[in-house]
Amino acid sequence: MESIRHDERVAAYKVFKSVENHEIFLNSAAEDEDSAAAFLRSEMEELHQRI
Repeated sequence: MESIRHDERVAAYKVFKSVENHEIFLNSAAEDEDSAAAFLRSEMEELHQRI
């Protein structure tokens, strides 16, 4: 997925520890990559805010 930058991919590993997040991302990416990228960024932002 080209819309996710390298630094975001590294942070995404933490988001994908959740099986639910991983499934949501994969299912949405198959239909709409932009929405899947937006979902991933919002999850990473939430994770960052909790730290």
